[in-house]
Amino acid sequence: MQRFLSELMQTEHKFKAGATTLEVVRHPEKYISAMYKSNLSNLELEDLISHAAGSGNFRFDAKWSSKITTTAGAQQRIDVFIDTKNYSSASRMFKDLGQFKAYLENIDSFDQLYIIQQGGRGVTREQIINRLRKELLKPENLIEVFKIIRSKPSLNRELLENIMRLLRG
Repeated sequence: MQRFLSELMQTEHKFKAGATTLEVVRHPEKYISAMYKSNLSNLELEDLISHAAGSGNFRFDAKWSSKITTTAGAQQRIDVFIDTKNYSSASRMFKDLGQFKAYLENIDSFDQLYIIQQGGRGVTREQIINRLRKELLKPENLIEVFKIIRSKPSLNRELLENIMRLLRG
């Protein structure tokens, strides 16, 4: 909690993003899939996602643990990450995909990552998606992100299923 409060006090923008994080914590049912929200536990705020040599120090805004039932019927603990954004323009988002890649390395399903833009800033969901898509399609980013996804069978399967769904229309 101390790290979270220290982060809040650094700048006005971080304070606003922190307020968005607190809104998500207070009302997770508005932001997180029903599959997870009833089993959330072990809330963590402002901590490292990844600390691998050469990869940088990337932080999450909030992380919960949740239990899900696998297709085999077993209980599995997973992490659900929240990344809050406080941008007045989508063009400033995702200039460095290091944090996004760190999230990918720590999830097994795209449903485990929620990127939430603070409301009232004029940035739409479509603008955020288009901005991320633009950055992902840069050759250097596409290759790196694809390597991470290919190394995670469940993410790879989800990506291929979504591509097939789009192709079918």
